[in-house]
Amino acid sequence: MIEDSKSMWSTMSLNVKLNYEIFKVLSDVKYTFRSTVVSTQDKIKIISFIPEDLSEIGKFKVFLRSIETRVSGDMSIIEYENPDDMNLNFLSRLVNTDGVIVTQVFSDNSGFHL
Repeated sequence: MIEDSKSMWSTMSLNVKLNYEIFKVLSDVKYTFRSTVVSTQDKIKIISFIPEDLSEIGKFKVFLRSIETRVSGDMSIIEYENPDDMNLNFLSRLVNTDGVIVTQVFSDNSGFHL
């Protein structure tokens, strides 16, 4: 007998508000961008992919120049890594829990959504 695989899975949505400068700079702009979570045993990093239309907003363009970013095609790539950040420490513990799979991360005016 084959069981329905959907019944073995449960999903959870998690919203994380981080007090990063990027959210302050974009506070008056409606936006969404993709991110991913990369975790090793002792470090966690959030990598965000900023689309070109956001990269061209005046004050955000200045912000991107003030931090370390990479450009790939039409995306600016920003990495967040702060071992002292309690939210990132929580996220690290969550992501490193057996059976937890992060399938999607995006950001908007209210923070990161996993």
